[in-house]
Amino acid sequence: FADISNEAWLAGWNQKLQCHIRACRAVYPIMCEQKSGVIVNVLGTAARNPKASYMPVGISNAALFNFTKSFADLCAPQGIRVVGVAPAGVTTDRWTRLINARAPAEGKTPEQLQAEIDAALPLGRMAYPQDVADAICFAASARAAYICGSVITVDGNSTQGVYL
Repeated sequence: FADISNEAWLAGWNQKLQCHIRACRAVYPIMCEQKSGVIVNVLGTAARNPKASYMPVGISNAALFNFTKSFADLCAPQGIRVVGVAPAGVTTDRWTRLINARAPAEGKTPEQLQAEIDAALPLGRMAYPQDVADAICFAASARAAYICGSVITVDGNSTQGVYL
């Protein structure tokens, strides 16, 4: 905590929260004019899984949960739905780069490290990008026409606790 610079806090805030706010501000007038639209914010389960080692990201995600609900309250009367999708870890190119960098420091191959991570997860694997994409497509679709102000968690049961 003491080693996290003010710049790192602000960078996390800007990368996670402010980009969503800017995008919403850009489309809000257009959607208000047409009296319809769907905004799907991609959050992260770090908001619900606090860790001291991941504090700046977790706090930004928690703020984004709050923003998603608050913005939905503003938008719903205009016919605009706002929904969040919150994935846990996803096997992306970025994740592969992180594992490749982390594995040697732990004296493991990237494959060994990934196998250990997967074994610790309830479904035995991290999410695939398609798992998250499917949830986003559903949230934006007419089949989710009455979902607004909610966050759909896509975490393979890795989030601890019960959230109402």
